[in-house]
Amino acid sequence: MSTRKSTPLTVLDVKRHSSGTLADAHPNRGLRLVANKNGTKTWFYRYRSTTDSYTDKQGKAQFRLKQIKLGNFPAMGLGEARNAFQEQKGIRDDVTKGDPRLVQEDEQAKIRKKSERAKEARYTVAHLIEEYLIEHIELARALKGQLEARRMMERAETQNCAIRSGSTTLAAQKLTDEQENQSSVTEPRSRPL
Repeated sequence: MSTRKSTPLTVLDVKRHSSGTLADAHPNRGLRLVANKNGTKTWFYRYRSTTDSYTDKQGKAQFRLKQIKLGNFPAMGLGEARNAFQEQKGIRDDVTKGDPRLVQEDEQAKIRKKSERAKEARYTVAHLIEEYLIEHIELARALKGQLEARRMMERAETQNCAIRSGSTTLAAQKLTDEQENQSSVTEPRSRPL
């Protein structure tokens, strides 16, 4: 494992690095590039968590060493990695935010909740039909009537889907039929001389 502490990383160092870990120097201390045997290179921010501590053998409080993935090389170059590093370091130094990993997990949870709400908001005709069949038809009709109503609703739904997926919709077809009828009515007939 190779580490450098005296000089900052250069683009050439990053490109040539093939295995092990490269560490950047001050002011980017904590930025690391890890190269795996399979050839992938990943940027990490390694830091001491201010929210997670333990007591060592001498009884001193120590902060746990953690790391967070910033991105992969070459998709994220050295400059972009340093910008992401400074952003994560700012989160760690901010007393109100604390651990960058916890902030990242909170953001991901918000994104998941938003996508779940969006899925719930999509109330389709199929949902409406199913709700109608369960709440009204099944309570008010005998089994034979329930089955017939379900068959008719499902048939109408599949026909509606076929109409929407075709090249023209039903409304567009009606409009073109009406236009053809009007044009045949409004055209003057030619009289023989």
